[in-house]
Amino acid sequence: MPNPDSYEVGINWNHDGSTFVDESGNVKEFTASYGREDEFAPAQAGVATVILGNEAGRFTPEYGAGPLYGDLEAARRIRIKATQTPTTYDLFNGYITRIVLDLVAQIATLECEDASRYLRDFHLNLALAEDKLSSDRVPAILDAVGIAGGDRDISTGQTTFPYPHWRNVDAFTAIQECTYNELGGMFFVAPDGKVTFQDRHHRPKHALDATLTRG
Repeated sequence: MPNPDSYEVGINWNHDGSTFVDESGNVKEFTASYGREDEFAPAQAGVATVILGNEAGRFTPEYGAGPLYGDLEAARRIRIKATQTPTTYDLFNGYITRIVLDLVAQIATLECEDASRYLRDFHLNLALAEDKLSSDRVPAILDAVGIAGGDRDISTGQTTFPYPHWRNVDAFTAIQECTYNELGGMFFVAPDGKVTFQDRHHRPKHALDATLTRG
């Protein structure tokens, strides 16, 4: 992607799930990363770091006169987008995990992670089921966690679990087991925030998104 025309760093400070305040005017820099170490490794959690100017104390949780007082807490939703006219691209969608203040430099650093964090923190107790596809078990896990249908992208599995069940296992580990069972499947949280499961045939049958030529 060429250099974007603009960025948006939107944060759902009031925690209503829909109102995102664009803080791009206060951003000094940000980084976002996701992916996997190699083609055989599982996908890593997406992470982002956003450094904000805090000269007026806007991002200081203890500053009672600040416009965001009472809303500067972890678990607030954050999204980062880039626009290269006429297209807008998702770069990161996740949650603030920590706000770190530097009073000398007058900056606030937001440490962020995608939905993988909540999957790791949720412990499952799913009853024994018989002969279920991987793509049946993954939605069952996400249902238990409470991730809505619009926040997931699940392809049809190719492999059947003989007797899948999980007791006191975190949801992230359970989904990774489904992925391993798929013998070539992939599980990750996409930059648009959707929890994504791809069966082992997804990439071979998926159309090319771009073609590169060398002149």
